[in-house]
Amino acid sequence: MKNERRKNLKAAILPPVLMPLLYMVFRAYKSYYQRYVLFCEIRTFTGIYCPGCGGTHCITALSNGDILSALHYNAALCLGIVIFLLWWIENVAAVFGKKIKLIPDNRIFPYAVTGIIIAYLVLRNIIPALAPL
Repeated sequence: MKNERRKNLKAAILPPVLMPLLYMVFRAYKSYYQRYVLFCEIRTFTGIYCPGCGGTHCITALSNGDILSALHYNAALCLGIVIFLLWWIENVAAVFGKKIKLIPDNRIFPYAVTGIIIAYLVLRNIIPALAPL
């Protein structure tokens, strides 16, 4: 029980501690990105969108509060962020002694999420409306 509480405490503290650092790195990368046009090697050489295509624009849109644009750039990344936030909220609640379940505990959930993400990554190369801007 004590080890689980310690694990929950680490999981609850780590993101808020790392967020300022990640924000500074992202801001520096964003200013670099605006000066020099970076390109995706996979998109350039194969013509298909990789899983990360649109990720930088997605994070930029999220940091500006534009959720719809973020979803258009990379919905798989947005889904991953939502699942991470739900997991983090569960851990913060566990640190304070509250047991809440926001993410299902069944064995099917990770496979379902993985299947949805893979389907999205394939379909965004087929359906132009799903492609990042």
